[in-house]
Amino acid sequence: MKEDVIIHVGLAKTGTTFLQEEIFRKMKNVRYIRNISFTNLCFKRDKKTIIANEALSGDPYSNKIDRFKVIDNLHKLFPDAKIIVGTRYMPNMIDSLYSQYIRNGGYRYDIFDIIVEYAAYEEYIEHIQSLFKDVLVYNYDQDLKKEHKEAFIKRLCDFIGEPVPNYQNKRYRVRLKPYQLQTMKMINKLLKHHPFIGKVVRELINAVSNSRMQVK
Repeated sequence: MKEDVIIHVGLAKTGTTFLQEEIFRKMKNVRYIRNISFTNLCFKRDKKTIIANEALSGDPYSNKIDRFKVIDNLHKLFPDAKIIVGTRYMPNMIDSLYSQYIRNGGYRYDIFDIIVEYAAYEEYIEHIQSLFKDVLVYNYDQDLKKEHKEAFIKRLCDFIGEPVPNYQNKRYRVRLKPYQLQTMKMINKLLKHHPFIGKVVRELINAVSNSRMQVK
């Protein structure tokens, strides 16, 4: 008997790293796939499998990936899969995506239109719901807030059909303060022809600001 396939498609900046590292990876009775490849997707269907990669919902900084085609292909491969998709209030998502863009070395303003297009996810989610029978849609700004987090994780694990694992209540990639982002953007622009030096400086800012990971 074939076991369940659960696919977490993203979206980016909706708590995906926390769920991947603290929930999916720590479930004992599942096969967890993070790196998408032909070899990984040709797995033996002998146990419950979780595929989790926010890149499945497209690239927030490029419109070269058609997320509708990606989800259509996933439906062809796994028509009975359970789908998990995260959302966020649009202004918060746009702000967080742009902040991440700066932290990754960007400095341009013309990326903003692509980010806005990515954050307009309503039609995408409706398409997912039209393809798959079992779809769990959560909202980062509501479900992963401190007062609702425990209840949401229980609901998520019930959807997957596994007990809640022992997890740490961590925050990954905490947002930088506005002055830190402005500083990093100026550094990115000044050092655009020296990517290695720019990366080192950004890592130092991340380390000082604890922006990579923070334990509550």
